[in-house]
Amino acid sequence: MTATSPSHTGITDTITPPPRAVRKHYTRQRLLRSATKLLLTDGYTATSIDRIAEHAGFARSEFFGHFDHLQQIGHDVADRLTRHAIRRIGCFQPRSDDQLVTTLALWASILITRPGWIRLELELAALGTASRAQVIWRLNQLRNEVRDLLTSSTHQPDPCIDLDLTIPFLLSAIVGMATEDTGDLQVARAKSRDKVEFVLRTAGIS
Repeated sequence: MTATSPSHTGITDTITPPPRAVRKHYTRQRLLRSATKLLLTDGYTATSIDRIAEHAGFARSEFFGHFDHLQQIGHDVADRLTRHAIRRIGCFQPRSDDQLVTTLALWASILITRPGWIRLELELAALGTASRAQVIWRLNQLRNEVRDLLTSSTHQPDPCIDLDLTIPFLLSAIVGMATEDTGDLQVARAKSRDKVEFVLRTAGIS
């Protein structure tokens, strides 16, 4: 990646990041990709620093040039997954009850067929108070995004609806479906739509 900046002569100079910075970024991304694959496939307790480094094609010492411990990279992976989910949710602008249910059901079906993320969060939450606080912070970010979706300008629920109760109930239903561990995307979509619609109908949103 290059950047440009004006020089004192008025001619734009091209600034190239030093090779070391490029290599550092590349190495970190390789480690994160390997950690993501292993953590979501095998879980936190079954994944070691040595396995991540080996999978990424580096020595163990390279890992510690970017991360202090396994818990740190675990939270970094979970942070990235949360940001991606929030971006995906934020892209949707449902214009009807049916579109709202479809949007949430699609997101739920993705989680159901890839339960490793939820398992990772549960394992991280069990590591202690500080680690649990980070998991709760990410969950609150997701709750806020779902709240924004439910109260978007194109879809206004009844003001009497208790969203503080509905949103955790909805997320809990999705987590419950994910722990059933189905790999069939069509089944997951049908199941998630039925349950999402049930939660929203019970709350009076759809």
